[in-house]
Amino acid sequence: MNMRIFSVLLLALLAVACNDDTTVTPPEEVEDPGFFALKVGNIWEYQYADYDLMEIPELLDIFDRVEIVGTSVVDENRYFVIETTTQGNDDICPLCPVNGTVTRLVRDSLGYLIDSTGTILFSSENTEPYIENEFNGLIVYRELQQETQGVQVDAGVFECRNNLRYAIFPDGEMSNGRDDLLFSSGIGEIKRTWAGTNSGRIWLDRRLISFNIDQPD
Repeated sequence: MNMRIFSVLLLALLAVACNDDTTVTPPEEVEDPGFFALKVGNIWEYQYADYDLMEIPELLDIFDRVEIVGTSVVDENRYFVIETTTQGNDDICPLCPVNGTVTRLVRDSLGYLIDSTGTILFSSENTEPYIENEFNGLIVYRELQQETQGVQVDAGVFECRNNLRYAIFPDGEMSNGRDDLLFSSGIGEIKRTWAGTNSGRIWLDRRLISFNIDQPD
């Protein structure tokens, strides 16, 4: 008799368990923003500085605000929509961007940051030189440097990879000017410099002053 009572109770418990409507939801997979920190909502703010003949920088009241505002699918590839808004350039710096907002679509393609035209903007892994621009027989290259370097800006100190820019003239000679483009893994662009093609003197930079990004734990 006790065995029959036990069996009835066991069946009742199994029935309750089978009718339980509780659903276990697996944790949502968090997308890794990757080396370039590509995630909607991320924001970076930069300030420009020009340089005197002694290459001493002087901060300008010209700022860029860079924000990832959404995504867009082009030719079955998902791109991040980046808006860069420049403020403060009231004819102060003819070499800086004009005031206003510029939109660009970018994505990470096998370690390269590229835009919707296929132009390479940065290489995080491949050290082979890549062509950035060509005009009048002049070829402009960027090349990922082997060594990382520490870079201090207002937003902090960051370990960076540098895509060095240089030009090759039609006669095969290399330009004296070298431009730095410095990214930190998981943070984004930290600093970039512009130098005279012939003089090699730095005349402008843009440096990170603050950022608000969603980093994975």
